[in-house]
Amino acid sequence: SRLLILDESTSMLTPQGIEELGALMRRLVEQGLAIVFITHKLKEAAAFGDRISVLKLGRKVGEITPPRLKFLGEKAAITEIVEMMFGKQTDDPDAERHAETFARPDAAPLFEVRDLSVAPMADSPGLKSVSFDIRPGEILGIAGIDGNGQKQLAEALSGQRREGEGEIVFDGQPITGLSVSGRRKLGLRYLTDDRLGEGTV
Repeated sequence: SRLLILDESTSMLTPQGIEELGALMRRLVEQGLAIVFITHKLKEAAAFGDRISVLKLGRKVGEITPPRLKFLGEKAAITEIVEMMFGKQTDDPDAERHAETFARPDAAPLFEVRDLSVAPMADSPGLKSVSFDIRPGEILGIAGIDGNGQKQLAEALSGQRREGEGEIVFDGQPITGLSVSGRRKLGLRYLTDDRLGEGTV
């Protein structure tokens, strides 16, 4: 092979696996192979690419050349990629108004989880001392490779899986041990990843 095209090749890899793939690509390139590395992870594009092209709606909207990429460094390159994709965030005249509308940093937490633990099962890991708050107008992202407790967390929060220890508070009201229907009546909804089976129900 003289040309290798990798399409989202890191999507199921661990962080260590991603580093190993990057090192392997570098060795192959040093041997004369050309690689097209397609990714939506900007950090990977900046770390592994010698040249970065940005596509938007099927059109190339920008590029960072090898000399410029070396000059910028990873953090500045990511900022430039984001600007190519979405435009400069400061160009939005309503940005400040939007921030005031949705962000409520002084508001009391709507949802509080304190030291939540769930016992492991044969087919799934447990949870140990998970804590976080969510305020109105916020999005909390939970990240991790599939099978590391995300589903168990969602099921415990929705009432589908029994909590072992800890406390869950929704809008000031403790809901630890409350049934799924009881949590639904308070306004908590769970959209499962099992869309065809559980999601249909």
